[in-house]
Amino acid sequence: MSGGGVSYPRESDPHIAQSLALGLAFGVAATLFLGTGLIFSGFAAYLSLTPYLEPRWAALAVGGFGLVLGLIVALIGRVIVTKSTDRLVRWVKSSAIVALAPHILSFAARHAKLFGLASAAGAAFFATRSKASK
Repeated sequence: MSGGGVSYPRESDPHIAQSLALGLAFGVAATLFLGTGLIFSGFAAYLSLTPYLEPRWAALAVGGFGLVLGLIVALIGRVIVTKSTDRLVRWVKSSAIVALAPHILSFAARHAKLFGLASAAGAAFFATRSKASK
């Protein structure tokens, strides 16, 4: 823990933000590469399938392959981002308690002193009042 009360990730969970950014970067790069690659390879596959299939069936085969490949890459990116996000949430929740503990304890100690002072003053007041009335 640093002097400011902020805790850092444990050694078993380092680089959470970096893995989250890496997963997002892989998702963006995969989308760009898939888009470019699918356009060119789709057109090439379409041209190579037209001698064997009708143009509609060739287009359907190429488009279906592109959709399946895009879904696979999207699922891989989603898993990476979800795991990184879960680890980040666990780290933030655990560090919030550690960061706030000194403030909560000082607040409780300050109010406990005030409560003790008020009850001692009340007891002294009622003790002197009961003696004065006799």
